[in-house]
Amino acid sequence: MLVATLFGAGRAPVVPGTFGTLAAVPPAVILSLWLPPWGFALATVVLSAVAIGTSGEAARTLGLKDPRPVVIDEAALTNFDRQMQRFIDRAELVPMRLTTGANLVGAPGGPFQTLLGDSLRAAYVDLDDILADDDFSFRSDLVHFLTERFSVQNYARRIGAEQGDPAFISQAEFQRGHRLGKNAEAALLQEFFNDPSIQFNYEETLANGSWLNNFTSRDHGYQVFQVVRGTSREIAGGENGVQSVSQVCFVQRP
Repeated sequence: MLVATLFGAGRAPVVPGTFGTLAAVPPAVILSLWLPPWGFALATVVLSAVAIGTSGEAARTLGLKDPRPVVIDEAALTNFDRQMQRFIDRAELVPMRLTTGANLVGAPGGPFQTLLGDSLRAAYVDLDDILADDDFSFRSDLVHFLTERFSVQNYARRIGAEQGDPAFISQAEFQRGHRLGKNAEAALLQEFFNDPSIQFNYEETLANGSWLNNFTSRDHGYQVFQVVRGTSREIAGGENGVQSVSQVCFVQRP
């Protein structure tokens, strides 16, 4: 029980989950400084396994499904982990038609063409594109695709419906899902930069064919870009960068 409550942090009288997360920050920072990347990844896997085991045992001991004092699972999971967990816990299923850059895809009512990332209405996801992403872009794209799909009522039954069909996914539904997807991406960035003021700003395709996905920090003024260069290519992965007032630096490169 001591481990499950993260050595008492979960017994805070208010917002115990937040206290549990805060309690995990110092050891996480220390481990990231002491360990190489592979070591930190291994430590994360081990600690996640400990969190799952101890939190489950504590819940059974207390006879509750999600006891408030048990916060080690909160500390071990990242925002990406928690978003994926919520998708897994949903009762409905959202199909994804997996394809590659070698295939041309036809959206409902449209021509066959190279797919960039995914198509909500046709349900296709280009594996080559998302595997060409850097690590953060991969997570960002995945939570966006899933958030969009889960936002559409009866999504599985409406895939491929043509315009004029009652099952056709309307532009309003697409825009709503797209906005929710951007919010899900912003949540990943908020945790990564420890900045809750980050929000989606805009997206655009430049004259050179590159696609930009832009987020901005309201409190600190910097901007975060996801850049996909050459969107007409068969394989086009994204990379994330941060722009301050004077320079641009990439968070990770493929």
